[in-house]
Amino acid sequence: MAFLEEVWEGLEAVFVGYNAHLFLAEAGRLPEEVAAGEEVAQDLVQMGYRVREEGFWKVDRVYTSHGGLALLRALEDWAQKAVVL
Repeated sequence: MAFLEEVWEGLEAVFVGYNAHLFLAEAGRLPEEVAAGEEVAQDLVQMGYRVREEGFWKVDRVYTSHGGLALLRALEDWAQKAVVL
Protein backbone atom coordinates (compact mmCIF):
# COMPACT_ATOMS: atom_id res chain seq x y z
CA MET A 1 0.00 0.00 0.00
CA ALA A 2 2.86 2.37 0.80
CA PHE A 3 4.38 1.75 -2.63
CA LEU A 4 1.07 2.45 -4.37
CA GLU A 5 0.65 5.67 -2.37
CA GLU A 6 4.17 6.74 -3.35
CA VAL A 7 3.79 6.15 -7.11
CA TRP A 8 0.07 6.83 -7.69
CA GLU A 9 0.30 10.48 -8.75
CA GLY A 10 3.04 9.72 -11.28
CA LEU A 11 1.13 6.94 -13.03
CA GLU A 12 -0.23 7.76 -16.47
CA ALA A 13 -2.54 4.74 -16.57
CA VAL A 14 -3.46 1.81 -14.36
CA PHE A 15 -4.77 -1.43 -15.89
CA VAL A 16 -6.78 -3.84 -13.75
CA GLY A 17 -8.01 -7.26 -14.79
CA TYR A 18 -9.28 -10.45 -13.21
CA ASN A 19 -9.32 -9.89 -9.44
CA ALA A 20 -6.82 -7.01 -9.08
CA HIS A 21 -9.88 -4.81 -8.56
CA LEU A 22 -9.93 -5.92 -4.94
CA PHE A 23 -6.41 -4.60 -4.36
CA LEU A 24 -7.31 -1.15 -5.70
CA ALA A 25 -10.56 -1.21 -3.71
CA GLU A 26 -8.64 -1.96 -0.52
CA ALA A 27 -6.27 0.89 -1.35
CA GLY A 28 -9.22 3.25 -1.92
CA ARG A 29 -8.23 3.81 -5.56
CA LEU A 30 -10.91 1.85 -7.43
CA PRO A 31 -13.50 4.01 -9.24
CA GLU A 32 -17.14 3.56 -8.21
CA GLU A 33 -18.05 2.20 -11.65
CA VAL A 34 -15.96 -0.64 -13.09
CA ALA A 35 -15.84 -3.43 -15.63
CA ALA A 36 -15.19 -6.78 -13.99
CA GLY A 37 -15.46 -10.45 -14.76
CA GLU A 38 -17.78 -12.84 -12.97
CA GLU A 39 -15.07 -14.05 -10.60
CA VAL A 40 -15.00 -10.70 -8.80
CA ALA A 41 -18.14 -8.80 -9.89
CA GLN A 42 -20.39 -10.09 -7.11
CA ASP A 43 -17.84 -9.13 -4.44
CA LEU A 44 -17.57 -5.64 -5.90
CA VAL A 45 -21.35 -5.18 -5.99
CA GLN A 46 -21.53 -6.21 -2.33
CA MET A 47 -18.86 -3.61 -1.60
CA GLY A 48 -21.00 -0.92 -3.27
CA TYR A 49 -19.37 -0.69 -6.70
CA ARG A 50 -21.36 -0.53 -9.94
CA VAL A 51 -20.22 -3.21 -12.37
CA ARG A 52 -20.59 -2.62 -16.09
CA GLU A 53 -20.92 -5.39 -18.67
CA GLU A 54 -18.37 -3.91 -21.10
CA GLY A 55 -15.08 -5.74 -21.49
CA PHE A 56 -13.25 -2.69 -20.13
CA TRP A 57 -14.20 0.64 -18.61
CA LYS A 58 -12.05 3.74 -18.07
CA VAL A 59 -12.43 6.32 -15.32
CA ASP A 60 -9.67 8.95 -15.23
CA ARG A 61 -6.44 6.94 -15.45
CA VAL A 62 -7.86 3.62 -14.23
CA TYR A 63 -8.86 1.01 -16.80
CA THR A 64 -10.82 -1.85 -15.27
CA SER A 65 -11.50 -4.97 -17.30
CA HIS A 66 -12.59 -8.57 -17.34
CA GLY A 67 -8.93 -9.48 -17.93
CA GLY A 68 -7.53 -11.46 -20.85
CA LEU A 69 -8.27 -9.96 -24.25
CA ALA A 70 -10.38 -7.22 -22.63
CA LEU A 71 -7.23 -6.05 -20.90
CA LEU A 72 -5.48 -5.96 -24.28
CA ARG A 73 -8.34 -3.85 -25.73
CA ALA A 74 -7.97 -1.45 -22.78
CA LEU A 75 -4.26 -1.12 -23.53
CA GLU A 76 -5.06 -0.43 -27.20
CA ASP A 77 -7.54 2.27 -26.14
CA TRP A 78 -4.90 3.94 -24.00
CA ALA A 79 -2.20 3.67 -26.70
CA GLN A 80 -4.65 4.78 -29.42
CA LYS A 81 -3.33 2.04 -31.70
CA ALA A 82 -3.40 -1.71 -32.14
CA VAL A 83 -1.16 -3.70 -29.85
CA VAL A 84 0.37 -6.72 -31.55
CA LEU A 85 1.37 -9.65 -29.40
